[in-house]
Amino acid sequence: MGSSANLLQAPVPPFCLLSVHIIRIRNLWQADVLSQSDCYVSLRLPTASFHDVRTKTISNCVNPIWNETFFFRIQNMTKNVLEMKVCDDDRPFRDDQLCTILFDIAQLQPGQTVCRHFELTQQKDELLEVEFTLEQLLGNFPA
Repeated sequence: MGSSANLLQAPVPPFCLLSVHIIRIRNLWQADVLSQSDCYVSLRLPTASFHDVRTKTISNCVNPIWNETFFFRIQNMTKNVLEMKVCDDDRPFRDDQLCTILFDIAQLQPGQTVCRHFELTQQKDELLEVEFTLEQLLGNFPA
């Protein structure tokens, strides 16, 4: 009975709450021929959710500001890589993907808030500004 009792009491891998605050882009290049970009940021974290999330579209702007926050519950024992795509909304046609950024959550420590500036291209001073917060979740939560 001792070995099966130990199996039942085995520790569950700890969970964290990841907050991703999409702040803004600076100096976005013009993706459209006749107007400025209609930009949004799409986020995908397949280890935490089956669904992509995205910011609202900011129309005709080279310096869009979103100030939108998204939350993901993640397992610490899993490799978590956040995919952020900067896109140009071209309704009714297919949207243009301007840039893809991969960010390994392992770069963050629980209890830490970090602001990062991601270069979108090397030709211009285009930067995506994102703030990440990782918080330890206590207790067991259903999957």
